[in-house]
Amino acid sequence: MGRVISLLTALILISVSLVFGFDSGSTGADGPFSPTEDTVLQVPEDGIFNFTTINIPAGVTVTFKKNSRNTPVYILATGDVIIEGVISVDGTDAVNQFPGEGGPGGFDGGAGGPTLTAGGNGLGPGGGEGGKVLSQGIGSGGGGGGFGTSGDNGLKSFGGTGDVGKGGSTYGNEKLLPITGGSGGGGGGGCKNNDNQVGGAGGGGGGAIVIASSSTITISGTLTANGGKGAMLCSGGGGGSGGAIRLIADKIIINGNIKAVGGKGASAPYKNAGGNGGQGRIRIEAYSLQMTTQTVPQFIAGRPSSVFVAEVPELRIVEVAGVAVPQNPTGRFGTPDVTLPLGTQNPVPVKIVASKIPTGTVVKLTSTPEHGPVETATGTLTGTFDSSSVTIDINLSTEYQCILTAEATFTMQTTLYFDGEKIDRVRVASKMGNSTEVVYVTESGREVPLREFLAKVSMR
Repeated sequence: MGRVISLLTALILISVSLVFGFDSGSTGADGPFSPTEDTVLQVPEDGIFNFTTINIPAGVTVTFKKNSRNTPVYILATGDVIIEGVISVDGTDAVNQFPGEGGPGGFDGGAGGPTLTAGGNGLGPGGGEGGKVLSQGIGSGGGGGGFGTSGDNGLKSFGGTGDVGKGGSTYGNEKLLPITGGSGGGGGGGCKNNDNQVGGAGGGGGGAIVIASSSTITISGTLTANGGKGAMLCSGGGGGSGGAIRLIADKIIINGNIKAVGGKGASAPYKNAGGNGGQGRIRIEAYSLQMTTQTVPQFIAGRPSSVFVAEVPELRIVEVAGVAVPQNPTGRFGTPDVTLPLGTQNPVPVKIVASKIPTGTVVKLTSTPEHGPVETATGTLTGTFDSSSVTIDINLSTEYQCILTAEATFTMQTTLYFDGEKIDRVRVASKMGNSTEVVYVTESGREVPLREFLAKVSMR
């Protein structure tokens, strides 16, 4: 039985901005941040830094070490934020058959396919599809990761017939509430009778970062959430998509570079290339905005709003074949959270617990192996609204590691309205890499991301 990697939904907290001046919500507990040399910050388990002021001088680069939950980075300040140096939450490039890692809050690329085996899919909601094995034993390129824009398909320009790895789709919303990072590129397909029979891996998706100040943000340096490049062996891996950047303050001044671009798919003469990663998302919220440079991609503007969104229902995988899942699983290939005992037989029981979801709700469980077909199974929650559970039997790959995800859709218990339409039901899903998605669906079928409720939903 293969090893199983599972994941949890993340709890999302709420903070309300003031009507007559934006409040970042920083407690100031971490004091001033003013590094004098290149610095790697360990992201706290909740992802939140509570600074008073921030001053990153020219010539200094700040990067981050991800926490166990792989949350986005939230940098909050009570006073001014000045960035003359560099802040980066970039995804990393793939190396040979080994996937690039997503930046904080982003998702890893897919592994390069072994001989005559499809490449691994990139992780994340917009993960690029792994390259296929074409006729004549030739591997196609992996698809680029998607996010703000779709990833490009892999290529088969240099021989073979059959399918290529498709680029990942778009997801998320313009307001970046909740914020999440970019998706990984797919690995290239494995080959036969080539100088190297293994496909190149996909690049990691760019991470996600929020910088919020109760005063002014000034950027004359560089702020990036770029995707990583795919690698080239007998075929090319796709690039990771760009990540997410959100800036919030009463006043923002930008004279520097802000980028969330996709990584390049790997290419080489006479080999099938990987697709390029899609663009990320950038949002700037301020009452006063002064800019002399352009962001890449083009930013979406808005007035300051809440840093976080309301707490959402929780759906969590806790046991696989009787083996407990860690409290903070990684949800990544290569670092299994659960190793099943030898002799474990299919189908395997998976226990899922939930809160704030009505009993009787059907939960869909999906197993995504590193290589091979996806398996799905369903079950029904029993217990109470505040505490329910279900055990679902599902077939897992006996050859490769798997990532488990769970999704539930349920009818609203409280009457809510959005733009005059009654909300009918809620969909909550635990996604690969610990990102939570909550969507409200109106009676007419209109889908409204949770972030819309901060300003427009009223109770009756």
